[in-house]
Order: sequence, then structure tokens, then C-alpha cells
Amino acid sequence: MLGSSVRVYGLPSAIAVQRDLHDRRYQRPPSVEPSERLRPTGGAEIYSAGPNTERRMPTAKQTLGDFGEKAIVKNCACPKCKRSRTLKQLPPNFKCADLVCDFCGYIAQVKTKSTTDVDSLPKSVLGAAWQPQQERMKAGIYFPLFLVLRDETANKTAVYYLSADLQTPAMFQPRKPLSSSAKRAGWQGFLINVAMVDSLFVRLE
Repeated sequence: MLGSSVRVYGLPSAIAVQRDLHDRRYQRPPSVEPSERLRPTGGAEIYSAGPNTERRMPTAKQTLGDFGEKAIVKNCACPKCKRSRTLKQLPPNFKCADLVCDFCGYIAQVKTKSTTDVDSLPKSVLGAAWQPQQERMKAGIYFPLFLVLRDETANKTAVYYLSADLQTPAMFQPRKPLSSSAKRAGWQGFLINVAMVDSLFVRLE
């Protein structure tokens, strides 16, 4: 089932995706001087935000999402080319996708949810911004979905998978836009109705 997992039309080429990933990773902010470069163990250059810039700690939601993406990268082979250790994390806020295979260009999204029962799928999970999702669906573009369930108390994790060709527009449900008094006034997210397609998910881990 994983081998026939991609239903994507008009998808950017693997080369274009990897070039965009490289540009996002290595572009130096204009306000940062070369002397502020740091080089971590992995070899990639990162840049200090400077002494007067506040470093933001990741939120609990961001930490959970990063855990899920790393769990897929570490434990799952690419569903398309079947190679291990070729799935890589895309930059934060990359629209509608979280992972790319650096061998075949396969793209997938990852959703992670805390739960007390990793053996049961939740009724729904939060999506991201509605507009990019809606535009892709209108163009016939759906990305395969990894769903990671995490029980921190019992230290258990389960990974479920839904291929792109089994997804439907109805399972993506827009939420009410944020009010005018909200920090991100007018922003609109969406829910993924897991219950609508729960029998189509495959458990991987």
C-alpha cells in the first residue's frame, strides 16, 4: 500500500524542492555579520541572532511536532523508493509538507498528537493554514500523511500512515477565522477529520 501512496499533480521537481531547502537553510539574514557565524557539529553554518536579539524558545506544540517529524526520519523508510534514512525534515513553516526524500523527491506531511492511548486513532487532528491547503486541493494535490501518536507518561509512540490517493476534500474541514482582536486576526486553520477515514490508516510502528 505504501508503494502507491502518492497522488500529486503539478508537484515541484525533487531538484527544485532540494534547492529551496538549501536556500532556506543557508541564507544568511542581512542584519548578521559574518563574524557572528557559528558552526555546529553537523557542519552546517548557522548565525547568531546577535546580543540584542531575544531568542525564542519553542512552544510545547512545536516541540511535539518536531518530535514526530524526527521519529519518522529515524524509523521510517521512504514509502516511494523504499530507502532508509533518506527522509529529511523540511524547514519550519514549509507550506503543507514536513518531509522530503533526498533521493527520490517524495514529499509528506506529519501530524503529531499527544494521547493516553496510542493504539486508538483520535477523531481529529489540527491542520495548519487553511488557504494553502484549499489551494492545493483545488489543484488536485494531496500529500501523504504520517500521524504520530505520543504517550509521554507511558513513553509510547505509534506511527500511522494515510496515502495521498485515499484522501478526500471532505476530511479537511476549515475552522472559524480568528477574531479581529486576536494576535493573528483573520488567520484560518483547519481540522483533519481522522474518524472519516480511520479504517484507511495503516499502522507502521
